[in-house]
Amino acid sequence: MPQPEQGPAAVTETPAQAAQPASGGGDAGPLSGAAQTQALQPGESLQVAQQWKDNLKKDFGLNDAQAAGIVGNLWHESGGMNSGITQGGGIGGPNGNMADDNGNGYGIAQWGGVRKQGLIDFAKANNIDPSSQAANYGYLKQELQGDYKGAIDAVKGTNDVAGATAAFCNSFEKPSDPQLASRVEYAMKLG
Repeated sequence: MPQPEQGPAAVTETPAQAAQPASGGGDAGPLSGAAQTQALQPGESLQVAQQWKDNLKKDFGLNDAQAAGIVGNLWHESGGMNSGITQGGGIGGPNGNMADDNGNGYGIAQWGGVRKQGLIDFAKANNIDPSSQAANYGYLKQELQGDYKGAIDAVKGTNDVAGATAAFCNSFEKPSDPQLASRVEYAMKLG
């Protein structure tokens, strides 16, 4: 695992709009479309984690504990909310290895295989860097509104940080070694 710590009317979103978090995004701020070129420092990680939590609450109607549970998982997976991290700790763009073998994960959720390619394709379609916070958030949002909607439903069925963290871990991340205590510890920083 990477170690850097450092209203009623329906609205249809375009892919570019889906890439933007509920509170905005753009060229500046924690969820920009700019490439990540170095690991976040601990204070930066906390700031980015809070932004993700706030956006998840707005986009999915989650409470503090539920959103914190999701972000705790992502914080653990990404070695500190690093959106441009390759499994093992390197920061930058994704490598070309698309194996889904628990050794080639990429991004905030350590996507592998077809999901890693999905992140790359999403970023390209939205003209943003795949290592950016905006690409990672937008792709996660797309997954949670699509094939992984069940993960949001599982999280919404919980009422505390530990429960939400476990629900997201089991329904979305599905790691071979959950290391749940670490995920909960990160989530507790927010919830």
